[in-house]
Amino acid sequence: MDQAMHQLWLRAERRIDLAIAGMAACGLWALLLLTIVILTGVHWTSQYSVALIAGFPVALVLCGPLRAGLRVARAIEERDLDEVERWRETRLPPASPDLLMARMRRVHFPLLGVVAGFAVVIGMLGYYGMTHPEHSAMRLYALGIMLTALGVALCALILMTVARLSSRVVLALLTAVSWLVPVGLGTGAWALISGRVEIADSAGGTSTTAIVYVIFGVILFLIAITLSGLWVVWLGRALRGLGLELNLDARTVPAITDESALAFSEPEFDETDVRIVRDALAVSLRDRAAGVVVALASVGIILLGAVGQSGTPIHGVVGGILVIAFVYYMARMRGPAGG
Repeated sequence: MDQAMHQLWLRAERRIDLAIAGMAACGLWALLLLTIVILTGVHWTSQYSVALIAGFPVALVLCGPLRAGLRVARAIEERDLDEVERWRETRLPPASPDLLMARMRRVHFPLLGVVAGFAVVIGMLGYYGMTHPEHSAMRLYALGIMLTALGVALCALILMTVARLSSRVVLALLTAVSWLVPVGLGTGAWALISGRVEIADSAGGTSTTAIVYVIFGVILFLIAITLSGLWVVWLGRALRGLGLELNLDARTVPAITDESALAFSEPEFDETDVRIVRDALAVSLRDRAAGVVVALASVGIILLGAVGQSGTPIHGVVGGILVIAFVYYMARMRGPAGG
């Protein structure tokens, strides 16, 4: 039963990872569109608006599998923590301690991979904007974007090695590269504040628009200061030889000193537990079909807009299919079928 439950846990974890990665991709897609418009000098058109909006239905659809996966993973994790506590008190390990220990640590590789990939693309756009600026303020702003994206990409790649490297090494690596994020944000903030007039003029704005850039720059400055404080804390811990605080104390399992004790161990889960979790992870064929239709229709709308088919009958048909599938899916998620 422990092996069967572990397989269900793996399924729930994959569902969580893919859902979070997909939602992050939708959010970063919107950021990517805005960055393209800002740094390449193209004008915001209806095609960009449609492409921006098309990502939201996909993100909302992913909330369904995310909710189911989190519910199952949390239930299994709570049982594991109780089992670890019992293990500490009785010194009697569970029947499958290797499976329990494997569940104690996890790394969201898909999410971190999506973040790193989008950060690389945004960094490339920042480099393009820095080498092809309309004015000096835009060059400085593009530099800030490039530094921030580079720092985020490197941090994401480092966090993907948490399970393989010691906490000290992870913290040292993060400290060595994470300073790029607050420096990049601060650079971009200064560019918005000092070059507000140039940026507003290039965007066809007014003096009121320039004030908006100042407000946005101040917000970026505050975020940069906050992240700088976090970096200073990390630097202090790294210099003292400490590791990254991952709050893993509760997940540390006792050592198995007597292998013969495994003969007296009992399974952590029974058939009823496995059946309940399997039912919680079950997804009907209709729900899967509706989710796939939403994703394909969203991509279709973006592609039709990219080839200049916005406002055509086929564009309207695809949009109607998207609306119907999305409403049906959300109704299923809110009803008994969605749990």
